[in-house]
Amino acid sequence: MRTSSGKPFLPAASDIVFQYIFSSARSEECLLHFINAVRMSAGRPLAQKVEIRNPFNLKDYESDKKTILDIKAADESGKTYDVEIQTANELAFPERMLYYWAQLYAGRLSSGEGYEQLRPVVSIVLTRFPLFS
Repeated sequence: MRTSSGKPFLPAASDIVFQYIFSSARSEECLLHFINAVRMSAGRPLAQKVEIRNPFNLKDYESDKKTILDIKAADESGKTYDVEIQTANELAFPERMLYYWAQLYAGRLSSGEGYEQLRPVVSIVLTRFPLFS
């Protein structure tokens, strides 16, 4: 994209800009403020610290689906956050977001661990279109 003056322009809603703002080196404080703004608006307790994690969910088996999240983070209480931005209204987008959430939730439990070890996974999804009617 270009501005009217011909200079290159990347909108903040583009994946690359969004990821740079919230998951590049030393951007934990910015991400923490964003997550806490969402948590505050939902009446949830605020996080004190977040750690940015590797957004790649690699395959364990050849037949598994590899996924790449926009932003993956965890807070001090063990909650995992998946922060996604989506500009195009794709047909299966809600199912994809549920799949990402389920992958993160199920992936937190290792063989032999009890289900009480599971910790919440929070998905924060920004869209440029109405997701629900």
